[in-house]
Parts: sequence; C-alpha cells; structure tokens
Amino acid sequence: MKGFGIHIGNTTCCIAYIKDDKLDVLPNDAGDRTTPSMITYLENEMNVGLPAKQRAARFPRSTMTNMKSLFATRQDSKLVPTVIVENGTIGFQLVVGEDKHLFVSVDKGIEILFQKMYEIATHFAGGSEKEYPCIIAVPLGWSVDDRQRMKKCAEKAGFRVLQTASESATSLLAYKIGDIVPNCTCLIYRCGGSTLDVSLVRVSNGLYSVKSSISRNEGGDQLTKILANFLADEFRQRYKLDPRESKRSFGKLLSAAEQSKHILSTMNSSHVFVESLCEGVDFSTNVSRARFEMLVQTHISRLCSPIQECIEKGGFTAGAIDKLIIVGGSLRMPGFQQAVKDRLPNAELLSSVSPDEVIAVGAAQQAAIMADIGLTDVLNSAVPVSCLPEKISLKVDLTDVTVFEPYAPVPSFSQINVPYRGNGLPKPAQICKNNEVIFEKTLSDVQDNTDISARFLLQRDGHLAISLSSESKGELVREIVPFVR
Repeated sequence: MKGFGIHIGNTTCCIAYIKDDKLDVLPNDAGDRTTPSMITYLENEMNVGLPAKQRAARFPRSTMTNMKSLFATRQDSKLVPTVIVENGTIGFQLVVGEDKHLFVSVDKGIEILFQKMYEIATHFAGGSEKEYPCIIAVPLGWSVDDRQRMKKCAEKAGFRVLQTASESATSLLAYKIGDIVPNCTCLIYRCGGSTLDVSLVRVSNGLYSVKSSISRNEGGDQLTKILANFLADEFRQRYKLDPRESKRSFGKLLSAAEQSKHILSTMNSSHVFVESLCEGVDFSTNVSRARFEMLVQTHISRLCSPIQECIEKGGFTAGAIDKLIIVGGSLRMPGFQQAVKDRLPNAELLSSVSPDEVIAVGAAQQAAIMADIGLTDVLNSAVPVSCLPEKISLKVDLTDVTVFEPYAPVPSFSQINVPYRGNGLPKPAQICKNNEVIFEKTLSDVQDNTDISARFLLQRDGHLAISLSSESKGELVREIVPFVR
C-alpha cells in the first residue's frame, strides 16, 4: 500500500489515495468526498461529520468546530464561546445534557476526526491491510511541537505517519509543480471557511522556496452569513418576523444559506426552503447566482486584498506570477475564482482538482513518491536546517531593499543592485534587522544617479559579510557584522 494523503481542515476533512497511478478521493459513508470537521456530544451519543453538522444548529453548545485553528494556540477563542483552557489544556466545555457538562480537549477532537478518516480508509481497503501509512498536511507556520502533536493524534487513530508536509507544498504537488513544471513562480491562494492563506513560492529545478506568506482569520463563512442575512431580510419583509432574534432560527437559515452557496457554485439558481423557520412559518425562495455574487462582491474584494501584499512582500510583481493554485471550498464559486485570477494577469489558473480536495490530493502524491523510492519514515530521517528568524534589509538613500526574508537558510548568499541618487551629499548605508539598524556606514564621493552593487553572505556561524561597490568608486564597504542570528 502506497499510503494516504490526509487534510484536516477547520471546516472539512479529506482523504485521498493513489493506486496504479490513479487518484481516488475516498468518499465517506454518506458518499461525500469531504467530511465536515464537526463533532457533537449529546447525552447518549457522539456524532462526527455530517450528522454532527446537521445537529449543530440545534445544539451549538454541544458542538466542537474550528479545531485546527485552536490546535496551535494556547488561548481560548472569542469566536467559539464553548472553548476554554482547563489545567493548561485548550478544549471545549460542552453541554451534554440537563445540568451535565463535558470537557473535551482539542487534541482529542482532532484524534476523533482522524478516527473518521481511518474508518473511510479501512472501508476502502476492505480491512485487508495491517497498517495504513499516511502523510498529513499542516499549515506552513506550525511549529515542530504542533506537528508532533498532530502526528500523535493520527497514530492514536491507527495511522502510521510517514511525514507532516506543509499545505503549500502539498498544493504544489497536487499539480506536480516541480516535476512536470520544474521552474516557475507560483501563488497559492487558500480560502477556507474561517481562515485565509496566501503563499508565494519560487520553484527552481523542483526545489520549493517560500518567498512570502500571509494568513488571516477570515474566510468563506462570511459569505454564508451575508447570504443568510439577505434571506433573513426577505423573510422579515414578508412575514414581519426576524429569524435573527432566535439563535436556533438563524442557525437553520445559515445551514440553508450554506447549502444554497454550494449549489450556486455549479448552478445558475438555487431554491431555498426552511421548514418552520420562525414561529412555525415556513420559508421558500429562489436565489440566483448573479444576485449572490452581487451581495458578496465587496467582501470578495477584501478577501483578495492580501494577494498584492504577499506579492510585494516576496519582492515580485503581479505580472511575474506564472501559476495560480486555488485551494479551499470557498473557491468553488466561479465569481470568486475570477476575482482572484484578475489580480494576476499573466498567471495560469490551475483548477482541475476540486479546490477543497487539493491539499489531500497533494499529500497522496507525496505518499506515492515516498513509496516509489522506498522511504518509510521521513520524520526520523529529517535533517534540521538553521534559519534566520528575522528579515535583513539594506537602506541606501531613499531605497529600502530586502536582502534576506525571514526563515532564510543559513548559509545564504544574496546580490542586489540599489539605485543611488546622492544629490551631491554623503548618504548613509544601513543594514537593518527587522527595521532595527545593526550596521551603518556613510557613503561619500559616490557619483550621483548610479547603481551600488551589494553582496551579502550569511555565514554558517551567524556572521553577515557585506560588500558594497560602485563603478565610479570601486569598493565602498567591506565589513563583517557579527552574530546576526
């Protein structure tokens, strides 16, 4: 068995497998290719996935959700009122019956979601396998400790974890970037239910180098709420009743709005029906895709704003991006896809894999690669690489240029040209670490309106070797700044 690719998201989970060079995204017991990342605890039962989602509107204080975002934090959540910290452990204080409460840790919740993925894998394999190797996709910024905790959750569920891979890397692997396309600049735009990530990756001869990354705590759930509020206004106009005054009624409307949003991803219109929405009154209406896209247009523009920020942070321009990968269930909306694509005029949009399956598919591709070359445990054979935690920049005259991005490997070399205006006056050249000046040298007798050639070597011992020169003056600065990292 080559192994499975698994992605546990805030909103949904997905498991994929490659057999005989054929990709399978495995369906759950309801026939769906993704499983809601929800758990409900009631007095005599626990529900996972779709049954939990169906009960969430009625039992919000008995429901566990947004577990991936909570997994890497040590604080309670303002977004999920049932989340507390008990004895240093973050988890959910759930109502499981009359005057009955149950504390369930986030780690236990993640383990239960892995158990659901294990059930799906077992059903797929027919129970004939002794072990189920897998690769787990995790956020790029997770620490080693967070990755190890996630690994333990999967192992307790029955999997053998070969590797934890970043979501950015698995998104690239889903489209075989680095194999079929050995060299390119790629932007990965992921918008899930409650989180948004934009990553800029340079691919050189199959090697991935993350140039910049931006994360936000907002996502497609806001689009659902906008549609739900629109439906609530229509209901109030018809019946003089406001479903928002009841958490249960508005929860029903949110579920209907989410279902309608999914339908509008593939259809031009959607019929919304909610039985006994408010005070026994049924609600029935139609929503067109054009109306929905008009309602969310402003919010989609806001969700797209980190794209330019990420590109500028990485030192690129929008026209330099070759490939665009869209990830996350919210990106199934054609209007949303087009809004993202419009920000990158020269980029090829890669969307042949369903956006909410991309990460799991890429993880399965990595599992297949490891099986083909005989690797069975990358976690135990990984080589730690020293990195520079802060940004190093050069300021000359009115120009501020990034020399090394945060997490640049040590050692590293960088060469850049900086314009020098001068205007007949001496100007300082400053080396900054996170905007704090660590070295300064005044440049004098330099010809105005020329370029200064700057070379930097980040040495293995942490020292930074600097060389600045110009055509007219020759070498201007040769210095070693000690212990940059």
